[in-house]
Amino acid sequence: MYICNVATDVYGKKHNIKLRLNSTPSYTELVNYIESHFDVTVRSTRPEGYLDIPFKVHTIKIFDCILSKWVDLYSTAQLTQECQLYAFQPENTWHSDMQGRIPRPKPVVTWRAAYGEARRKRG
Repeated sequence: MYICNVATDVYGKKHNIKLRLNSTPSYTELVNYIESHFDVTVRSTRPEGYLDIPFKVHTIKIFDCILSKWVDLYSTAQLTQECQLYAFQPENTWHSDMQGRIPRPKPVVTWRAAYGEARRKRG
C-alpha cells in the first residue's frame, strides 16, 4: 500500500487526507485520484448561491523535507511514503487558496474514477 497525504483549500477551509493507493501512480493517475476525491468534498460543502464548479487541479506542490520548503511536483518519482502534497485549484471568484495551517491528514475511503473514464466536467 502506498500513502500520500494530500491537502487543499475548499471554500476557505483546509482539508488534508490520506490517499491510499495500491502502488505508485503515474502523474495523470494521481491528479485523477485527487480530483475524484475532492470533487465530492466541493459538491457536498458548496455554500448556497455558489456555482457548482468541479474540483480541478492546477498545480501540485510537495513538501521537500531536505530543503524544508514546498516545491513543484513534476513527477511521481518525487513521491515518498507518507509525503505531504498540496493541490492548488485554478483561481476564480468562488475560490482562492489562503495561507494557513494544514490540519492532520484524515483517513478516507478511497474511490475514484478510473483513468480514461468519463468524469464530471466544467460546463
